[in-house]
Amino acid sequence: MKKIKMLRLTYIAIATLLLISCEKNPETLDLSPSGQNVTIIEKEDVNKDAILPEAIEYYQNIATMARWYSKHPQIAERSRLKNATNDSINPLLLKLDELSITDSLGNDISIFDLDGTKLDTFLTSFVIIESEQLSEKLKELPTEDSKSEITETNKAFRAVFSNKKSLESTLTDPYWKISNKLKEQEKTQDFSKLDLKSGDSGFWFKVISNYALQISILHIAPNSLSKQTFVNRLRRSVQKGRLLIALPGGFTTTFPIVFYPNKKWYDVGHVAIMVKNSNEIPQKISNNENDEFYFTMGTNPENGMHKEKDLKEDWCDKHGVAFVGQVFDVKWVWFKKNWHHWGWRKERRDVNNYNIYSKALSIKGKPYCKWYQVMTAKWSAPDRFICSSTAWWCAKKGTGVNISSWWKTTIFPAGVYLSDRVRIIDNTLH
Repeated sequence: MKKIKMLRLTYIAIATLLLISCEKNPETLDLSPSGQNVTIIEKEDVNKDAILPEAIEYYQNIATMARWYSKHPQIAERSRLKNATNDSINPLLLKLDELSITDSLGNDISIFDLDGTKLDTFLTSFVIIESEQLSEKLKELPTEDSKSEITETNKAFRAVFSNKKSLESTLTDPYWKISNKLKEQEKTQDFSKLDLKSGDSGFWFKVISNYALQISILHIAPNSLSKQTFVNRLRRSVQKGRLLIALPGGFTTTFPIVFYPNKKWYDVGHVAIMVKNSNEIPQKISNNENDEFYFTMGTNPENGMHKEKDLKEDWCDKHGVAFVGQVFDVKWVWFKKNWHHWGWRKERRDVNNYNIYSKALSIKGKPYCKWYQVMTAKWSAPDRFICSSTAWWCAKKGTGVNISSWWKTTIFPAGVYLSDRVRIIDNTLH
């Protein structure tokens, strides 16, 4: 009888623990040290009605390029040699080569080891699953302009390869034709009217005037939050090594720079790396401007890579709209669904965020890029950084995950937000 009673007590204790753990929001908990937060996705799991047409076109274009490289291995190899020397980097081929794929025996293989039906079935699953994730991100942003980085890439692809035959007849790496078309589509402004004179404004004036970057002129300042409100809205998702992302003007993924003429103030967005966990943040945040409070490391032209101690200036005033990003790795697995049917599944595993955090600490004090290095900031690392290249470098060196764009050699905050290796888990919007 005593044994039965003890068993009952044990069952009750286990049930209570399970109930408590189920009631907790998983995003409020630190990930385990090994990053064991795995999600398995098959194309049958995807709500295809929720996929935006521009998102599926974007990934269909990537799939088309994968097929082309598969049929032209010698040209692909020449591009790889250039990638290896940082000479004419082709980021799309680099991303394709980095895809982690496992065959039925558990062996790691390349996408270019697949042929025929198996390549087609892989790309079908890839397009559907990745399009859904991109659609979710685009829906977070409230304006059509927010989608323009994706729609402009699609437009460039259509302009260069209006039909399949034009691509099939190409005997040089087609990426460069699309890349050049994207540059042609970039809009330029009369920068002399912006009257940028001092501080970082002078720095970014040099950048935009020399590179003719796209710029949007807005007359309404972005949302500003108190320090308490800003922290409260993100508190549950704060974790060392996660990314804090702000887009130019709060929502713009198209323009690297937004300018407010009436304030003589620009916004290039911002990316920083969290250096605190949620349990290290006090419940009450002082609103006194002289009281230092930080939970991110970032970089700017004045201070280089540093702990951002002025929460009000660094984030609340300029970047009241901010998003928390979790870096993850992906493995694509060929598996047996049932006795006569095989298929592909995506295994998404959150990285060990502490490794990103430790890399951020290792570059503390590193200077900001010079103005003429901004467009090639990734290749200036680890000697110099801009805000978004710190996230890219720390993720790459700390976890092996490349959060870069498929189509662009540069990386700006919008590229981090749209990355296929960053999921958005929280924001300051509500």
